[in-house]
Amino acid sequence: MPTDTDPTRVAALALFDELGEPFEGPDTSRGRMFGAHGLRINDKFFAMIDSHGRLMVKLPHERIDDLVREGHAQRLVMNGRSMREWAVLPYADDEICRERWSSAMSRAHDFLLTLTSRPRKPVR
Repeated sequence: MPTDTDPTRVAALALFDELGEPFEGPDTSRGRMFGAHGLRINDKFFAMIDSHGRLMVKLPHERIDDLVREGHAQRLVMNGRSMREWAVLPYADDEICRERWSSAMSRAHDFLLTLTSRPRKPVR
């Protein structure tokens, strides 16, 4: 398993940190979940770096369908289960990766804002 000393993961974390700076604010912070470095709004994560240096983002499932069809991402699978609203984008040391990650992080942030601003259903 790659570690924080793995050159690809280190480079991916550096890019993630750089691209994540504009999102930091009163309701957005950094944290860890399942050992992954991530960005969250309140307690909900919208973007993380996995142990292999790949970007994981929470997006509408229709957008994930598009990214998968275009060959830019894969669905996140955990314990054999495909996560409906999570995609994984690979890291590459190039401008295309930077643009894809930046766009995906921005869309994930905006998507989570829409989810967190919805009124909660009453519990019966």
